[in-house]
Amino acid sequence: MIGTLVRIGSWARTAAGWIADRPLLVLLIMTAIVAGWRGIELREARTEIGKQRALAAQWQADFIAQREEMRKFATLVREARKQAAKDDAANIKRVEGEWSAKLEKQSDDYQSSLAAALAGVDRRMRNGQAGKDRAGAACSGRDAELPRLSILPDGPLPAGGAAIISRADALICVGNTVRLEALIAAWKDAASINVNGQ
Repeated sequence: MIGTLVRIGSWARTAAGWIADRPLLVLLIMTAIVAGWRGIELREARTEIGKQRALAAQWQADFIAQREEMRKFATLVREARKQAAKDDAANIKRVEGEWSAKLEKQSDDYQSSLAAALAGVDRRMRNGQAGKDRAGAACSGRDAELPRLSILPDGPLPAGGAAIISRADALICVGNTVRLEALIAAWKDAASINVNGQ
């Protein structure tokens, strides 16, 4: 062990003497080592810079491509919005036209139905005069003067179906019935219109 230490010490003294005798050479060797090390680091740094530049270029190309796609998409959205507005306007016009036509037809049908129903009431009233004596047998006083009216519309009078009402009451009942039927028909017509433009 002591011999090893002596040999190491001797070798260190020899190396120190050699370095002391050749300082310029040692400086050059050290400079070469540092330069070589720095060269390796520089090559690695340049390689990394090249990778980063390539990655940045790819990102830039991707960004430009995505920006162009977004611009195309924005153009498509604007065009679709304009077309949708045109389609909506055309659909509104179509629905309003269909509704107006159906409403006009329902109004005409209502007027015709009402006129026919009122005429039916008057006809029944006139024909009911013949049964006044029979009605008077069942009722008394003022009610006996009112004509007999069967169930509307025209049809055979069922057993026990006779009624004594005034003309005004008959017209009100008939008018309300026809009006309600017209409203139901108009509602069905309105519901039959396809508002979605399909």
